[in-house]
Amino acid sequence: MGQKPATLIRQIAKDHGALAWTARGKLHLKSMRGLINTKPAFTYEYNNPRAKYRITKLSNLNADFAVTAAKHHRYVGYSMTEGYRSFGEASLPVKVVSDSDLGTLQNRGRVLIPKLDIECTGNPAIQAGTVIQVIIHRYDPDNRIDESLPKK
Repeated sequence: MGQKPATLIRQIAKDHGALAWTARGKLHLKSMRGLINTKPAFTYEYNNPRAKYRITKLSNLNADFAVTAAKHHRYVGYSMTEGYRSFGEASLPVKVVSDSDLGTLQNRGRVLIPKLDIECTGNPAIQAGTVIQVIIHRYDPDNRIDESLPKK
């Protein structure tokens, strides 16, 4: 009681390992596992001029720690019948939550990590929750970046 609807919806999404959003007047709540197992609706390609859907600009994001830092906890809940229950590495800081269900404790640590920032032409069929496949074509697959130290 007394919570804002948006706060309550975010809490439900965390407990179920899901994403929640509103789009075109509807509330959507989909599990991350379900989205990962969904067949992509569109395939976007980079460095392929013959592709139906092309990516015009692409950059790699390196924000893994910034995204996951808030989730690096060992989640602990208390059950009246089973006592303290936890999920996560013992070395992580403890975060106590009101639910003691192991599935909920596990879902609390789930997070999607953004890896790419892409730009492409508009596609009105894409909406929030649409799963797309991204294929990156390399010009020369045999010529990898050499990260070795220079020879003296």
